[in-house]
Amino acid sequence: MKNNLFKLKNIIKEFEDGTIALNNLNLEINDGVTVIIGPSGSGKSTILRLLNLLEKPSNGEVLYKDQLITDKDFKLNKYRQKVSMVFQNFNLFPHLTIIENLNLAQIDVLNKTQIEATNTSIKYLEAVGLFDKINNYPNQLSGGQKQRIAIARTLCMEPDVILFDEPTSALDPEMVKEVLLVMKDLAEKGLSMVIVTHEMTFAKKVADEVIVVDKGELIEKGSPNNIFNNPKNIRTSKFLEALTIDL
Repeated sequence: MKNNLFKLKNIIKEFEDGTIALNNLNLEINDGVTVIIGPSGSGKSTILRLLNLLEKPSNGEVLYKDQLITDKDFKLNKYRQKVSMVFQNFNLFPHLTIIENLNLAQIDVLNKTQIEATNTSIKYLEAVGLFDKINNYPNQLSGGQKQRIAIARTLCMEPDVILFDEPTSALDPEMVKEVLLVMKDLAEKGLSMVIVTHEMTFAKKVADEVIVVDKGELIEKGSPNNIFNNPKNIRTSKFLEALTIDL
């Protein structure tokens, strides 16, 4: 039995230029692995940013485990320790070594000692297969390695949920697999994740539930088998057909 994590109720998101990114969206996301797919500009990343309040809704409510996170008195910093985000562009500090990048928030936010933070960092560097890069700087790593380090840094905060915003979109094709394998391993270990991605083969393998959005609206949601093999909505079918290029 899955437990509910997030609820988005009557969400409208309008940007300053008048663009409607989300249009009266109602959505529930359970624990486990949820993958959000849809055409470019459909509102996928906006949903993810709302879940971490990097964007605030123009209208509507965002709840986490039935707590209203859009409430003005909600303790957002504490929340972001439990609901962390991995971005497309790594966000590593270039002037710090890898171990310093991983230790920083643990010491500043979680109030760990240097030794406690370092022990945790080593644990997760080993988990993503990059312990040998512990004293390197980010500019000495490939894109795929930087993204794996960004994932390790997030894991060091020991969150309940990780939000991934197209984590492989900035990578060269040969580096995509190494990042997806790390994420697949996290899924198999039972970590709850909400993932925006264009990697459909990955989505089929790891998702417990797939959500399809288009033009700021929920089109359908269901198991990977139902979405990819038996979609109910014609817009889902057209989106998936467009991914298959027949020359």
